[in-house]
Amino acid sequence: MMTLMARHRNEIAKLVSAIFAGILLYLFSLWVPFVDGFYDEWQKGDLLVEIRPRALLGTVANIFNFGSSGFGILKLVSLWGWLTLIIWQIFTALTLPTKKINLYTTFVLIYLSFIFAFSTVAQMTFGPRMFIDSVPYFLVMIAYLFFVKKEGGLVWRPIICTLLLLTAIAIHEKTIFDVSILSAYLLYKKGVTRALILIGPTYIFSFIFLLLIKDRALAGESPETYFNILKKGFDFFVDYSFDLPTLLIGGGALWVLYGILCGFFIQTSPNRREKRYRVVLIIVMLLGCFAPLLVAWDTNRLVGLIWLPTIVLIVETGGLIFIKPNKIQFITLFLLCFLQLAVPPILRYPNMIVAYNSYAKYIYGEKAVIMMPPIHKGDFLYFKDQSNGSAYLRNGWNGPESWGVWSREKDSTIIIDAIRDPSITYLVIDFQAMASDKLPQFLTVFINNQLVSESTITKMNGNMIKLMIPKKTEGEMYLRFNLSNPTTPIALGISADDGRMLGIGLVSIQFE
Repeated sequence: MMTLMARHRNEIAKLVSAIFAGILLYLFSLWVPFVDGFYDEWQKGDLLVEIRPRALLGTVANIFNFGSSGFGILKLVSLWGWLTLIIWQIFTALTLPTKKINLYTTFVLIYLSFIFAFSTVAQMTFGPRMFIDSVPYFLVMIAYLFFVKKEGGLVWRPIICTLLLLTAIAIHEKTIFDVSILSAYLLYKKGVTRALILIGPTYIFSFIFLLLIKDRALAGESPETYFNILKKGFDFFVDYSFDLPTLLIGGGALWVLYGILCGFFIQTSPNRREKRYRVVLIIVMLLGCFAPLLVAWDTNRLVGLIWLPTIVLIVETGGLIFIKPNKIQFITLFLLCFLQLAVPPILRYPNMIVAYNSYAKYIYGEKAVIMMPPIHKGDFLYFKDQSNGSAYLRNGWNGPESWGVWSREKDSTIIIDAIRDPSITYLVIDFQAMASDKLPQFLTVFINNQLVSESTITKMNGNMIKLMIPKKTEGEMYLRFNLSNPTTPIALGISADDGRMLGIGLVSIQFE
C-alpha cells in the first residue's frame, strides 16, 4: 500500500490540491458572496470581426453562444484551476525534502493555501463582477509550470508557453507585466540563451499584436493611451495610482510572506555572486508588481500580482524554510491568515478605508484612497474634471473636461456602489449629445441590464431624462447608455478640427 502511494504521490497531491482548492473557495464564497454580473463590454469583442484588445473571450462567447453566466463560470473555474496549481506547488515544495508530510507541515500547507485563496485574485473574481483576471492568471500559472519543468522538450516547450502567454495577453494586455516577472525568473534560472528561447517568441508576437491594436480599445483604454500615460513617468504614479494603504491592502499578507521568503532565499545563497543575483531577482520581480501602476490606477487589484513572485520563491526555496517546526513561524503564519481574512470587509464597506475596487485617484480635488461617500436623496454627481462623479466612470468614456465627460463609443457604462438611502427612486440625468434635427440620435438606457428609458435626442445641449430605479436593484447599480450613432464634431458642423468620435456628454446625475 505504501509503495503504491509513493508511486502515485504526484497524482494524489494533485487530487488533494484540487479538492482543497474547492473547499477554500467555498469558504471564501461565504465570506465574499459571488454575484454574477455584467460582461457586455467583454462580449462586444470578436476577433473574427476586428482585432481588438481583450476581445478573445468575446470571440469564444460568440462562437459557443454563452452569455453572462458563461463568463461567470469561466472565471470561477479559472480561479479554481489557478488555486489548485498554487496549492499543488506548495504541497510539492513542503514534501520534496523529506518525501512525507507531518502535522506541522500540514498546518503550514493550510495556512499558505489560505493566504492565496483569500488574496486579491479571489477578491476581484468574486467582488467587482466585470473583472476576469483569474483567466489570464490561470494561463500564466500553467506557463510557469512548463518553464520550471526539469525534463527536456526544448522544442515544444517554447511553443506551448508562447501560446499560453499570448492567449493570456489577448484576454488582457496587462498580462505583459506577468510575462516580465517570468522573464526575470528565467534569466536567473536558465541563463540568457535558454531564457530567450523560452520566452523570446512571446515578446515578439506580443509586440506585433500590440502594434495591430495600438489605437483600439474594448473594456479599458487602448495600448496607445497606456503608452502615453507611461510617457508621463512617475507623475502618473505619484498623482493617481500610488497610495500606501491601498498598496498594503492589495498585497495583503502576501507582502509579508514574500519578505520572509526573500530573507531566506538570500541567506541560503551558496556564495556572494549568487547572493547578488538573488537580490537583483527579488528587486526586479517586486518592481514588476508595481510596474502596472505606471499606466493604470486600480491600485490594489494590480499589485495583487505579488502572488506570482511569492509562489516562485516558495518553489525556488523548496519549502525548506517551513520544514522544521518553529513556534514563531507558526504563529506568524496564523496571524497572517487573520490579516488576510480582514481584507474583504475593509474592501466591501465604502465607509471604512477603500471602496471594493480600490481605485486610488483624485476625487474632490484631493489625492485619496477612494472612500466612496454614501449617496443620499438630493445628492448630485458631477462629471467635469476633478469632480466627484469621475470615480464612477467605467468603460467607453473620454477624459473629463471642464463641463463634463464625453462618451467615445456606442456603449458607455457607470457603476454606482455607494447608494445607501432606500428612499432614492429616481435618477435625473443632465447631458449633452452629438445630435441635431438633421442627425437625431436614439438613446437607450439600462440599469442592471433592465431597460429603463428609450428616447430620441434632437439637440446638443440641455437634454435631461428622469429614470425610475428598478425595485429589485441591490448592491451595485450598473448604468449603461447606448447611443445609436456616435459621430464627430466635424460631421455635425460644430468644429473644423475635432475628429473625435463622441456620443453623449454626461454633465450630472441627481438622486431623487
